[in-house]
Amino acid sequence: MAMQAVLAVVSLLLLLWPARRAGAAEYVVGDVGYGWESGSGINYAAWAREYSFAVGDVLVFQYVSTQHDLYEVTEEVYRSCDTTAGGGNGVRVKYTSGYDRVVLDEARGYWFICDFPGHCLGGMRLAVNVSATPPPAQEEKEVAGRRRL
Repeated sequence: MAMQAVLAVVSLLLLLWPARRAGAAEYVVGDVGYGWESGSGINYAAWAREYSFAVGDVLVFQYVSTQHDLYEVTEEVYRSCDTTAGGGNGVRVKYTSGYDRVVLDEARGYWFICDFPGHCLGGMRLAVNVSATPPPAQEEKEVAGRRRL
């Protein structure tokens, strides 16, 4: 009887678990070897233009947590690099682990900054646009599980 209850619970969890899109990709921001760093010479805008992001994809931010952080912010905060912009309501999520995985779960714009002094203004910010579905296969190339344009 106990085994049947366990199986029922496991089955229910599997049914309710959100299905991940089969073609979902994982992107290490700034690519492996660099990551989310200031002074590394990475142009995050150029990096983002190399890829097409779709709902279900994951951005992985790797950084030294004593030297950087990661804030998901509104476009206004992204553009100004000022987390007090918009009455202080411009920060959506704060990440500080040094290894943050952000699931792009909606088709919309996402904006990220490092809030350490001078880092955002120095270029440590990223904007990505997420589409509901990936673009047609003929327009992109698969590179290590990522869609590169």
